[in-house]
Amino acid sequence: YLLAYKTVYESLAELLNGSKIYGKDVVRDATRLGFGGKRSAPFLVRRFKELGIKSALDIGCGVGNLLFALAEAIPGFRGIGIEIDKATIEYAEKRINASPFKDSIRVLEGDAAHPEFFPPEAKTAEVFFGVAVFHELRRDKNFIQVLGEYKKHFPRSKFFLIEFDTPDWDNFLKISETSLRYEMAQYLLTHHFTEQGLPQSKEEWMKNLEKSGWRVKAVHDLPPQLTVF
Repeated sequence: YLLAYKTVYESLAELLNGSKIYGKDVVRDATRLGFGGKRSAPFLVRRFKELGIKSALDIGCGVGNLLFALAEAIPGFRGIGIEIDKATIEYAEKRINASPFKDSIRVLEGDAAHPEFFPPEAKTAEVFFGVAVFHELRRDKNFIQVLGEYKKHFPRSKFFLIEFDTPDWDNFLKISETSLRYEMAQYLLTHHFTEQGLPQSKEEWMKNLEKSGWRVKAVHDLPPQLTVF
């Protein structure tokens, strides 16, 4: 995570005074991301096996780590990843082509904010999921509508939303001085500087999912602070 945002941390002064713009002058190294996926992989493998799931769509898949974990653990698994960063897609494709899963995993270009434009084959998965991805869509004023679009375009698919349970600033300041506090502070600050949608609490996710028309059937807490809806 630190390496992914290294250029951001090195340009904090310029980002603050406006002489540089995130996404134009400063970009993150998306190939370095995936810490949330690593923490949630054992849960997804176990739950997919319990449900008998054989196909899944990973929204914001990065370099495909979760798809690899699922393919290794579930015989006959087929996975598709959606990723917006072209360099990350190229990196993932090289990994896939050099692996035993080149015929069962694919990574396609797409924007998580626009599921209506996903390729048709992406919409056939039994399950779709996103790990620490959907909070970035909160920068869009139509965030609730975007969540609703997923329900519209994936009417027969199960949805696993995986996000860090992150309080707002007022509640954050009440947390005692621990390593978790520092980690959460870094997470919040990074998202402010990069103008991404801010992470939010478990309670806020519940409200937003219900507003967008989703029915939450279960909530699982994975330490530290990771929640699966």
